[in-house]
Amino acid sequence: MDLFENSLSQEIPPELGHLSRLKYLNLNKNLLGGEIPTNISFCSNLIEIDVRWNVLVGKNSVEFGSLSKLELLFIHANNLTGGIPLTFGNLSSLQKFSATPNSPMLLANWKISHILHSMLNRLNFLSLTSIHLGSGRTGDLSFLQSLLNTTDLEIMALIDNNFGGISLGFIGNFTWLRIFLVDGNRISGSILNGIENLVNLERMELWESQIIVVRIQIIRKHSILSWQSDEFNFAVFGTK
Repeated sequence: MDLFENSLSQEIPPELGHLSRLKYLNLNKNLLGGEIPTNISFCSNLIEIDVRWNVLVGKNSVEFGSLSKLELLFIHANNLTGGIPLTFGNLSSLQKFSATPNSPMLLANWKISHILHSMLNRLNFLSLTSIHLGSGRTGDLSFLQSLLNTTDLEIMALIDNNFGGISLGFIGNFTWLRIFLVDGNRISGSILNGIENLVNLERMELWESQIIVVRIQIIRKHSILSWQSDEFNFAVFGTK
C-alpha cells in the first residue's frame, strides 16, 4: 500500500490491522495524526513500514517486535513519545531503521546494546539522530561494541546525541562502513592507528568534537573525513 504524499489527514484507520497479507505500508509525507494503531502488529507479513513526516502522537506502544519479517521501519519526524520497547530485539530481519527528533528512545546504554545485539544481523542502515541518548560522559559509545559483528552495516548516523568520552579507539574494526556520522557530540581524544583499515569508507564526519588526529593514512577509494571543534577545522580527502 503506497500512499506517499497524498495529503491524507485524520488518523490511521485501525482496520489496517485486519490486512493480514499486507507487506508494504508507505504513509510518508502526509498529515496523519493520532496514534499508530496497536493492532498493526497483527499484520505479520509486513516487510516495510514508513510513517515518517506525519503528525503522529502518543506513546510508541505498538509491538513491532512481533513483525519478524520487517526489514524497514521509519518512524521519525512525528510527535511520538515514550521509549522503544525491548521487544525490538526480536526484529531479526530489520535492515533499515530510523528514529530522529520527536521519536525519543530514552534508553540506557545497556538497553541499547541489548537491542542492537539482538536485531543487527542484517541491519545496513541505522540512524539515531538528535534523540539525546548520551550523558556526555565516558562510556556513552560503549554500545557500539555490539555492532562489531554486524557485517552488513554500511551507514550509521548518530548525530547530536550528547555522546561523550573517548570511544573511537576501535573505529578501525568497522571495515564495512561507507558512511559514519557522529557530528554534534562531545567526543574527545584521538583517532588512533587503524583508521586506514576503513577500506570502504566514503564519508566520516566528526564536527563539533574535540578530536586530536594522531595519525592519518590515505583511505582507499574516494573518501572524505571532516571534523571541526574550537581548535580544529580540517578535511582530508583520500583517493588511494
